[in-house]
Amino acid sequence: MATADAQLPPQQWNPLPRIRTHERVIAEIERRIKGGELTAGDRLPPERLLADSLGVSRGAVREALRILEAIGVLETGTGSGPAAGSVLVRHGTVGISMVLRLHLPHGSFSAEDIAEVRKAFEQSAASAAAVKATRDEVDLMRTLVAHAEATTEPPERAALDRQLLSLIGSVSGNALAASIFVELGRQVGSDRSTPVEEMAALVEAIASGDGDEAASVIATRGRPLNTSRQIGELRWAG
Repeated sequence: MATADAQLPPQQWNPLPRIRTHERVIAEIERRIKGGELTAGDRLPPERLLADSLGVSRGAVREALRILEAIGVLETGTGSGPAAGSVLVRHGTVGISMVLRLHLPHGSFSAEDIAEVRKAFEQSAASAAAVKATRDEVDLMRTLVAHAEATTEPPERAALDRQLLSLIGSVSGNALAASIFVELGRQVGSDRSTPVEEMAALVEAIASGDGDEAASVIATRGRPLNTSRQIGELRWAG
């Protein structure tokens, strides 16, 4: 006679996910970060101790730490001194940069998507910068505009325009938004430079503390991404 277990419908049984050992180590570190047990600046135990504590091989721990370092979660020092070992970083933007570098060139996103996101970040950053920019930061923005006025070379002017936008992104005060904003600026080239008048209007709107006007200038400025190009033709940073 068949047992009760043998009569269970097949759909009640699902394959268990195959999780490699180093992925379990990453998941445990992630759990501790989410739970507040690990915070920025904390140093992880040495590889041997961490492997023994988790009941895994040192190779699995080493692979997990390499992945976390690659995506900017950890910084790893070599040797046996005080600077050795793995430390959680405070503002890890490497992972964001890596994802964008890998996905933009081979067409994961359309040019229209990139242009729309970039424009949204530019408007948000400009609006925030109008509230937070110091006199020295505004003076630096005006210096970039002055250099743009002095050059007749479109590539140089376009580079100055990107520097201006990167500065505005940094001044905005939102570390995550600024990281994505700056990386988009590095990854996506512009086919033409923005007219100096528009660069100047943006800076003066920020200088006057008018966030709405700064966002409006961004919305109407003549530097959208040329969406006729293929994503594969977009330049890589550095």
